[in-house]
Amino acid sequence: MKRSLCVLAIVLISCLGRGGDVMRRKAIFTKGWSMAGPVKSLVAGYYIETGRFPSSNDEARVDAQTELSGKYVSSIVIGPGGVITVTYTGDPELEGKTLVLTPAIVGDGRTMNWSCREGTMPAEYRADQCK
Repeated sequence: MKRSLCVLAIVLISCLGRGGDVMRRKAIFTKGWSMAGPVKSLVAGYYIETGRFPSSNDEARVDAQTELSGKYVSSIVIGPGGVITVTYTGDPELEGKTLVLTPAIVGDGRTMNWSCREGTMPAEYRADQCK
């Protein structure tokens, strides 16, 4: 029991101050990344059907059921080439920052990879594969 309380105290202390801000902003990044998942699937589906990438949410058939904004995400928009831009809100340091997801067909044309290294989101808050 004492060990559990000590571990909890250490976790709480580490979350205070700058460390807590970084952890919270990483969580915000992850929320936007997760919200983009269904949109990535729509881009992939459109590519499978047509052999090209959509250039807008409408073209990819993003419907009203798809969550495109929330407490920390102001918008998720598909642009030319199927590029998805997630724009963040709700945190002064992240206000207006973006995560850009760029699709690419690799190998035999049946595999789609996503690059997430573009956009204005600071690297310290991004997932490792997006730095």
